[in-house]
Amino acid sequence: MLLLVLCSSGCSAFEDEVDDRSIPVVGFQVETQTSQSVRFLVTGTWTDTCGTFSRFETSRSDRAYVVTMYGARPAEARVCGDAITTISATWTTEVPSAGAYTFQFRREGAAPLDTTLVFEGG
Repeated sequence: MLLLVLCSSGCSAFEDEVDDRSIPVVGFQVETQTSQSVRFLVTGTWTDTCGTFSRFETSRSDRAYVVTMYGARPAEARVCGDAITTISATWTTEVPSAGAYTFQFRREGAAPLDTTLVFEGG
């Protein structure tokens, strides 16, 4: 009974379902860049202590990439602390040809974070 009372003020309990959703990107950095590829370390936020990285979804139109980061709360996560936590993961892509490319990392309800990189080609 005491645990239930303590947890009710700072924890959340969940059903047997996986919560998988896009998460806002709060930062990124280029880890490596070659003449035809780039690897970013991307950091997003999750609304409790049980979130983990799920996947990236990417779309490309000409020389612009839009990257959406997803997180998930595993079904076995029964009780989670109510604290915003960060989740980091690497995203890598190859560009089809030399030139300048823009990479936009989506943030819910805000303008995307973006950067433009120049690739020499191979």
